Amino acid sequence: MKKINFKIALGLITTAPVMLAFSCTNSSTDKPKLTGDNAKISEEWAKFTHIIGQIESRLGKTETEFNQKNKAFSLFVSKFQSLQRDLISSLQKVTNPLLNSDKFLTDNEQNSFSNLQKQIYRDWLITQKGLKWVQNSENIIEDSLIQTKSTIAKLRTQTSANAIYTFNQYMLQLGNKRFKDQEMQAKLKSLKLFINSYIFDMDKLTEEQSDNLDNENNHKANNHSHTHSHAFVNISLNAINQNTEFLTKLADLIKIKNKINAIDNDLKRKFYTENLYKNLNLDISGLEDILKNAKEELFEIKSLATQLHDILDSMIKVVNPL
Repeated sequence: MKKINFKIALGLITTAPVMLAFSCTNSSTDKPKLTGDNAKISEEWAKFTHIIGQIESRLGKTETEFNQKNKAFSLFVSKFQSLQRDLISSLQKVTNPLLNSDKFLTDNEQNSFSNLQKQIYRDWLITQKGLKWVQNSENIIEDSLIQTKSTIAKLRTQTSANAIYTFNQYMLQLGNKRFKDQEMQAKLKSLKLFINSYIFDMDKLTEEQSDNLDNENNHKANNHSHTHSHAFVNISLNAINQNTEFLTKLADLIKIKNKINAIDNDLKRKFYTENLYKNLNLDISGLEDILKNAKEELFEIKSLATQLHDILDSMIKVVNPL
């Protein structure tokens, strides 16, 4: 009997190869049909491999292929990282108190500022809080890129490190034999953990909506201290959400440009113009569209990943009906 290759079971969009793989251990004349719980598990697993095949196709096999298949997300990454790196360089100079404290606006020079405008000026151009926002918004994009590479690599691994591959091998070996409940439970638990860790953790999503640029714990270099998920969908959506926050804050900085240009001190006015604002002629609306398009593109993968969880839950209910 010809050995069924794992890529056939996972890689094709149609479910027929999976069903063939499950049934080829017997001849066409004497094989028993799958019945009861075995048939239910087999049917759900065929659905699972169909969906994971679509996700693998969307992610591609390499970083380059991912960028080609996900142009909106790729554009978001390139545009925002370029903006952030330039802005970090400018802010490090402008807000350095050792070099430029004499250029900071006095209270009298801020007399025409509203309280909100004073706070924006302080956050961005005195305390270096704004610099930290920019660094954090860039760092979470970098985190998402690292996870993308990791997820692509994991899905292509045909070892025990890939719980999808392991479960597929288990199903092939099981054939038409009745599975052991405890064994199946353990396999499904590992599969669920793998999906949560590398593709999409549904349980973390609501909590992550409140994650923000001021949450220093989630922006430390040590990822083990982070409370948000690093699964591909989660960290990528989080990167978009926090960069949406970053863009809103950056728009505030741009809005106080006219206030700074209205001060009498010509030296200070030129300092902020030359070292900061001349590089901030941004199309905020265009950048908002980039974020929107990237999010919509990612939601397509999130929808597929949600189906994986639904299928897994159905499989778990077969083994644990209560």
